[in-house]
Amino acid sequence: MCMGNGRLSLPAGVRDMLPEEAARVRQLENVLVHLFASWGYQEVIPPTFEYADTYTRKGSSQSPGYLFRFIDQEGEVVALRPEFTTPIARLVSTRLNRASLPLRLFYLGNVFRYQSNVVGGQREFRQAGLELIGATGARADAEVVLLAAEALLAAGLRDFHVLLGHVQITEALLAASFAPAGIPPAREALMGKDYAGLNRMAREYGLQPETWQVRDLHGGREVLDRLRTVLPEQGNGPARELAEVWEALSTCGLENLLSLDLTLVRDLDYYTGMVFEIYAPGLGFPVGGGGRYDHLLEQFGLEAPATGFAIGIERLLAVMPSSPQPPAPPDYLVGGKTTGDVLAQARELRRQGYQVELLAAGISREQAREAARVKGAKELCYLD
Repeated sequence: MCMGNGRLSLPAGVRDMLPEEAARVRQLENVLVHLFASWGYQEVIPPTFEYADTYTRKGSSQSPGYLFRFIDQEGEVVALRPEFTTPIARLVSTRLNRASLPLRLFYLGNVFRYQSNVVGGQREFRQAGLELIGATGARADAEVVLLAAEALLAAGLRDFHVLLGHVQITEALLAASFAPAGIPPAREALMGKDYAGLNRMAREYGLQPETWQVRDLHGGREVLDRLRTVLPEQGNGPARELAEVWEALSTCGLENLLSLDLTLVRDLDYYTGMVFEIYAPGLGFPVGGGGRYDHLLEQFGLEAPATGFAIGIERLLAVMPSSPQPPAPPDYLVGGKTTGDVLAQARELRRQGYQVELLAAGISREQAREAARVKGAKELCYLD
């Protein structure tokens, strides 16, 4: 729809957020900020756009096809951020490289992807997450998985499931089963949970599907025992790391929320170790996820291990068990004939902690009483 020379519709992949939904977003994000801060994480806010090669250099985040890129007035190619981990890695490497490690950082904000599989095909959506930089080992990995689960629990979600995997195990399985040319399409099939397609590719490469059945690599703690029969050499390092993370999270009471998926592939290629995704009923894609990325900061000049996660705010809101809440009625409706007196009275009431709403100029006392009744205001203050 157009009016005059301006469009009234929105581009594909973006949308307005009306007051009720905006209030839910703000309330949820306040809960997450309080949780992250209570665990010693500090907020950082990287810029909305920066040089495009931040995101396209080897070992960084997204395919160039995902980026919203444009040329600024100096002729530089810049891009809107498609995720937060890469700019935070750049920020730490260049601005906080003398800080004492480990660093615990969190973020909230919008990200932009030209192509996206999020709810409704959105190209702009909100994320919250954190990065633990400079810490290695199962304790750090278990900390970020636990915090991701705590974030969902603090938001009021009880029905969700955490899948744990390990990049090195998945890559070893693919390398043992496919020729080099077949590994990228097989990885894509795993990322899309296309197990039928994976078996078809296995047959094309002359492999027997029973070489390693995908279903045998999903389940509980016993999956690590099955792995030893398929890839004995993976039974020490990566498998031991996963076992330690599993045990730590079980000790924290999360065992019923956990399962292993040794074919788990995430959609970013900087992961190097333990990875995880969180699923909730009714949503065909993860609410959030993350994992270990020990070489990303090297791309910006700092050698430091790291691990972290991100949660999709709209995704989490879509599965949170809360019904829409009507806005709270104001404590006071304030109106009257003299604008300065009305504003001064409203200001004083707000200073006392009341929620105040102003009546429009020209409303009579009788009209003000009716407005207070309709809005459910607790008190009417009308100044003659």
